[in-house]
Amino acid sequence: MATQRSPSVSQSRQSPTKNSHSSPNKKDISINKKLVTTKDGQSILSLFGALLFGLVAIAAAVWPKLATTRHSPGAADAQPVWPYLEDEKVSVDHRGLFPEGCTWREIYRKDHEPKFWDIRYYEFYNPSTNSWSMHRPTACVTGIISSPSHASQQQQNQHQKTTGNNNNNNNNNKPRDNNKGPPLTKIACYDLHCTYQNLWINGGHMYALFDHSSSGDRNMPRQGEFMTKNKVLNTLVVKDASIFASSLSRNVKYLNGDTLILNFIHFLHPTAIGHWLEMLGPLFSVLRMQPTSSSSSGGGGGNFNRPPDRVLLLDLKRAHLMQWVRAMLAVTLGLPPKTPLPPLLMQKEVDSVWKQITAPLEGFNDSDWICFQNVLVVKDTFSGGRRTFFSAEDAQLFRRMAYVHANLPPPTPLLPLPKNNTKRPVITFQRKLANRRVVNEAELLEMLGEFGDVQVVEFDAETSFSTQVAAMASTCVFVAVHTSNLANSIFLPPGSAVVELIQRNWVWHNLDESFLVQTTAMGDVHHFAWRSHRHNSETRYLDPADAKRFGTEDWDGLKCDTEECVEAHTNVDVIVNIEELRSLMGNRLPYVYEGRGVEELRLPWPSRE
Repeated sequence: MATQRSPSVSQSRQSPTKNSHSSPNKKDISINKKLVTTKDGQSILSLFGALLFGLVAIAAAVWPKLATTRHSPGAADAQPVWPYLEDEKVSVDHRGLFPEGCTWREIYRKDHEPKFWDIRYYEFYNPSTNSWSMHRPTACVTGIISSPSHASQQQQNQHQKTTGNNNNNNNNNKPRDNNKGPPLTKIACYDLHCTYQNLWINGGHMYALFDHSSSGDRNMPRQGEFMTKNKVLNTLVVKDASIFASSLSRNVKYLNGDTLILNFIHFLHPTAIGHWLEMLGPLFSVLRMQPTSSSSSGGGGGNFNRPPDRVLLLDLKRAHLMQWVRAMLAVTLGLPPKTPLPPLLMQKEVDSVWKQITAPLEGFNDSDWICFQNVLVVKDTFSGGRRTFFSAEDAQLFRRMAYVHANLPPPTPLLPLPKNNTKRPVITFQRKLANRRVVNEAELLEMLGEFGDVQVVEFDAETSFSTQVAAMASTCVFVAVHTSNLANSIFLPPGSAVVELIQRNWVWHNLDESFLVQTTAMGDVHHFAWRSHRHNSETRYLDPADAKRFGTEDWDGLKCDTEECVEAHTNVDVIVNIEELRSLMGNRLPYVYEGRGVEELRLPWPSRE
């Protein structure tokens, strides 16, 4: 089966910020307006032509919207209908955690698996009838459930002993009065996150609402300031905010409580779990620092519940929320095992990745102005944030909590090996099947066998979270080409090691160190790397155009500083220099097996030149 990977995007290697804020609803209509006339004035034919022109113009303006509604299963105003025969239906794995009242599974036509950003079809589970249908429950589009159930206080107290999370969540779902005073936006930004009171969303765009009384507010953002890499915060200044809200009348929707916004910045790779870890690690640390909203009158001052009342996921489809992602989100939010996720709000699905960025929210009218009472946004690496946990204490706590969710005993060191031990250390090799494959894999596995017993894993989007964590729990050395599955290296037992095989020219925005940052944060996992430099003997480009443009000797790692060049180097296979790798492992693994410390054995990172 295919490993966890994002579909090919070779046809769209643009910067994610390019055209990311253009409106998806604007249509350019160009129609010939010339009418037939006579010297006596407008003839019947000309009147007919005018009428015909009007009909064409109306059709041109209305049809795209009708077509979108008909073909978009995410449209909120109509339930989608499966357009094919029932025996042609294929359903995707649906195990794992879901929000309360909103369990879904993707379905698609047999032999027609959806491509990169195709519109997806979903079925939703109805527990009262124990059946699946395409009828979306209310909880899936508005985050509202009729009778929410949450972990009992006893369950929460037991979980706090494991997690160290002493936040009081008794009032987690108690709505707070959002209508005291005008709905002005208040912003409090810190080194690594920002909180917003009364953050507005309309048509997929973010707005901070101010009036003339806010003119001296030092926290008022500059017009067009980015909240995250892909989201602009638009500043809206009105004379009177209360009058503004009243003028919108029925188009205003208030969502009380705490909303966590997650903007998946690398949306061209929506199933790349490594980028999920880059979001969830810092979020875990930020949430641990937050006092609860219930401990204060709340609102924009840094108080935030864990878990929040809802999570707003931007720039993604439901199909991208694999079991691994949902389990990691549960760990990050501090949920006890088997506890449902908070309600998830998402954007309406469209068939263009660039339009998805500004798509309106599911469950609301496109014209609605939605006011979120209390919002938390953790800064990403492009907006001054970090890639990983803020401390080894946080990272190791996260690992312990993940083991609990995977129903495993606490992580214990596998090394050093006892002197009389006859069992060899386990070396786990992550196999890739789509790109970044090891061309000389058989030779590599034979060499790895010199250092331990080798097991090969092929994790993919349907591999359960517990299976992946369990594989890491029994691993002494994890070997993999630079791939998202290296995100699992944070689950390695203390004292284990990662041996990373980095493809050529993989350096943009320090991507080559993205997993080194994670293991360094753990504080007790070794990390070594071999890097491919040679353009012919160690790199095989899968797209001839990439080979022609970037595959020459002139292109070294320091010149590959654009997303286009980086995307080209996701689509390569690697030929490992076995002798160089044998030398590296022989130089370090014997000491790893003796239980030497991480800092004692650390090596300089391979040169990028």
